[in-house]
Amino acid sequence: MGYPIYIAKRLSFSESAGNNSYILRFAVSGIALAIVVMMLSIAIVNGFRTQIISTIYSIDNHVKVTTIADYNTGEHAAVSYSYIENCIGNYDNITSIVPIIEKYSILKTDSDFQGIKLRGYNYSNNEFLLKNYLVEGRTPISSDSTLYEIVISETIKNKLGLNLNQKVSAYFIDDKVRMRNFNVVGIYNTNFEDFDNFIVFGNIDVLRQLNGWNDDECSYIGINMAETDDIREDSYMIYSQIYEKIISDGVSNGYSIENLYDNNMAYFAWLDLLDSNILLILTLMAFVVGFTIVAAMLVIVFDRVRTIGVLKSLGASNSNIRFVFVYLTQFLVLRGIIIGNLLGLILAWIQYEFHIIKLDPASYYMQWVPIKINFTDILILDVAVIAFAFITLIIASSIISRIKISTTIRYE
Repeated sequence: MGYPIYIAKRLSFSESAGNNSYILRFAVSGIALAIVVMMLSIAIVNGFRTQIISTIYSIDNHVKVTTIADYNTGEHAAVSYSYIENCIGNYDNITSIVPIIEKYSILKTDSDFQGIKLRGYNYSNNEFLLKNYLVEGRTPISSDSTLYEIVISETIKNKLGLNLNQKVSAYFIDDKVRMRNFNVVGIYNTNFEDFDNFIVFGNIDVLRQLNGWNDDECSYIGINMAETDDIREDSYMIYSQIYEKIISDGVSNGYSIENLYDNNMAYFAWLDLLDSNILLILTLMAFVVGFTIVAAMLVIVFDRVRTIGVLKSLGASNSNIRFVFVYLTQFLVLRGIIIGNLLGLILAWIQYEFHIIKLDPASYYMQWVPIKINFTDILILDVAVIAFAFITLIIASSIISRIKISTTIRYE
């Protein structure tokens, strides 16, 4: 196998190879460009997936437990926090069980108004889910003197012309209209338009007073998991534990279990669409790599027909001659991969650090193209390209076996 490697090196690196040097450079450039496109495509999709899933995990609990809505009115009865905690408190994967109350309201200033859903937490016991998305101010504090503090989105702030530490009136309409004044202590921004237009965070005790509920009652129980790999399975197990307890206690209440995947299907469907797009891009780039390699090899073969004829006349087998082009392809692919990896990592780092390419948050849920480099993905990509190139060359190099010695010796 010594002379096939030597000949391949001469064809690949010789400056006296004539037109072949330009063809080889073109092949290396094509492979490098394809690697850059594939690497950045994977990094961008990973960035979108990581950012969107992280945001969803922040704006929604992993699993929710509510009562089954009344058939006639469509309303949900209050959930007993202590009873649900007793049902599922021994489930290993649970990190927190949070009582939450939600109530529709209208925020009104002197010049405008906005329909919202006020989501109440107990901030003395539970961390604010959106702490990483606060752009101004702080989270509410649970105490009698700060009971009427709220956190609004940047979208609501701009629409109503509100600022930090400014008062805003909230109207709650049930059987009668009740008004409460709240103090804006924080501004958040998730870039999820449907969420930012609607959700305001406040203290759960205010909503308990408005509903006339005791300290054990809430709209739903929010449950968060330590491991999030199989939330659907976790929600099923929680459902099973609750109903086993209900049956054993002879309780007539019915409960509904929801998980964040089912509640945010539009976002996950959008991510699945991105995965389909990345598959299309990788397929197209694989064709680019294959076409570039085959085109370069065929040009070199026809340019070196006499060399092939001489090697055959000296007793070289078709297999050994084909190995010349196999090694040549490995040289080209490896050089293209190294250059492509370097360029791809540099471009990815620039976008990650400086956010050069901007996005419309209304369409893409973030302000710039996200990047997440996974070196395992890069390694898999490189190995896959090498394997694909090797298989492509083995198939294409079969043309060498059809070249006859008598033809090659007379070839000009």
